[in-house]
Amino acid sequence: MVVLAKEDLLSETFDDQHDEDFRLFLNIPGSDSHAISDHLLPNLLSLQPGKHCVEELPNLYRPTPMSATGFRFIGSSHCGPLFEKPGRGFVVKVATEERRNQLWTEFLLNLDVSYALGREQNNECCTPAALSFVSTDNSTWWNSHRHLLLESSWPIPMPSTAIIRERIVPLPKVVRKAIIRKLCPTIAEAWIAHVHLWNRDGLARLYLVQRERDLAATDFSPENLNLYLDDLVKLGIPVAPYATAMAKTLAILHWGANIDGCGIQFGLAGASDITYNKADIYDAFAGRQVTLTYPFDVEGVLRRRLDVCVTRMFVNDFGNCERWLDEDAKNRPLRVTSNMVRAFFETRPHFPRPLVNTGSDLEKGLWVVFQDAYLETSAKVSGQKRPMGPANLPKMFIDGVLTRGLGI
Repeated sequence: MVVLAKEDLLSETFDDQHDEDFRLFLNIPGSDSHAISDHLLPNLLSLQPGKHCVEELPNLYRPTPMSATGFRFIGSSHCGPLFEKPGRGFVVKVATEERRNQLWTEFLLNLDVSYALGREQNNECCTPAALSFVSTDNSTWWNSHRHLLLESSWPIPMPSTAIIRERIVPLPKVVRKAIIRKLCPTIAEAWIAHVHLWNRDGLARLYLVQRERDLAATDFSPENLNLYLDDLVKLGIPVAPYATAMAKTLAILHWGANIDGCGIQFGLAGASDITYNKADIYDAFAGRQVTLTYPFDVEGVLRRRLDVCVTRMFVNDFGNCERWLDEDAKNRPLRVTSNMVRAFFETRPHFPRPLVNTGSDLEKGLWVVFQDAYLETSAKVSGQKRPMGPANLPKMFIDGVLTRGLGI
């Protein structure tokens, strides 16, 4: 019998409550994943935008003072561990000792990406809002949170640096179970129950390439649910909208935020019932003097959001991205695009690949969809923001990907 800490019990309660609200909204009986038909599941995983309304957060989400609830470990990144306060809608990423200085750069990149996606009104893909940064010399914050973080049993150097950002909400429990059962129909119910106990923190990562081996039950790890192209086809999900959304997002990152996109990750998340007043957040970080201030009042901008849409695509993990300057695009265009091509292939295979001779018809078609959407969005973004100079950098990037991908 597994004994859960109070934070784990509270997290499981919120997960069950979110799942119940989801099922009631769509009239899905019970919690059994068999209740989701093969016809309904693809619709639930589509990226159709939904309308939503925003209201003040009810008292339900503030049952106790902040300090009364501890943090729980929910995953790790290349910079350090991630923690959440159950029901609060945000996570805290704490840097390991060797990554302390890098976290501030990641925070600024996260802000720039959020702003660029918002400016282009990209509703097909979102990124978790960067809410606050905690520096090493902010003794007030570290002293008040020390005991909560130390209870997590994770070795954390204190003081360190930390990012507070919006939490990416996993897919509803009934959807997670339906995906596993559909992809592995012979999987034991006991295994589904075991995985579910921990995978309420896991995210559905998207990879628009074929698997290199057959799917096994062990692929459904507690940390992530990795969905490859053949998995998506088996689920009956139209994949072209995913390729389009990824292409548009990468174009905005390249030419709207001036970053190469190295190491970014794409996935599917549930629609959060908590959102933030992002205008207040951007105002708070105007001039980027946040290191001189107390961390932003995260709970002060919490709102409850009732979404009609079920699934949203997200992009995150900007810690390995590199920034380029406008003058680099004009004076050293080949250097800029070469770095982007390198980043494209060094990142996990979320994007379609140019497989002219070896790929399936689906893979070849997805690359065309990706390429066309990328070039169209790039022309729009770069044309509005700045003249790109004599070189067509977006086309140079695509040509570079083709050259390396096809081994020309």
